[in-house]
Amino acid sequence: MKKVCVILRGLPGSGKSTRAAELIKNDGAVVCSMDDYWTRGGQPYKRVPAKWKQSQQFCEEQAEGAFKSGKPLVVIDNTTLKRSTVEHYKEVAASHGYDVRVEVIGDFSEAACKTYAERGIHKVPLDTLKHMASGFEPLRGDLDGSRMVFRAVGRPIGYKRFPYSCGKQTADTETSPSSG
Repeated sequence: MKKVCVILRGLPGSGKSTRAAELIKNDGAVVCSMDDYWTRGGQPYKRVPAKWKQSQQFCEEQAEGAFKSGKPLVVIDNTTLKRSTVEHYKEVAASHGYDVRVEVIGDFSEAACKTYAERGIHKVPLDTLKHMASGFEPLRGDLDGSRMVFRAVGRPIGYKRFPYSCGKQTADTETSPSSG
């Protein structure tokens, strides 16, 4: 059986958790999310910046456990804005025999940040979202407009090509999954 790891990337409020829920409809699938750290024991969501590293480690341990147990689908549901975070998950997943797919959810424009600030369940302030958007690091292959999976808010999943500038993206070409 083919094992797949899907790494979701995007700002809070962009729809990562909604996408994760769509993906895990199969038996045996698991979502690894830093949100679970903040809501352990049925607590209401409350992010404490001083404990960011602990929440990140918690999610990495969740993922490692899922990989070791051979779950058929492991979804990483975090912002994963930094290239090094994505690369870490890719390496660990591959070391356990997983095919890895990266999906960027939403976009990083000012207009998108405003939408996410209004609808996001975590109530992340607009200024924080803008700061996070400016810190988005595309993967090395993405810098030259390589294909990546992208899901715009309210649109079906598909492939997009993106030119990047100052951590922001704009779609210029849409291709089908079977085309190059």
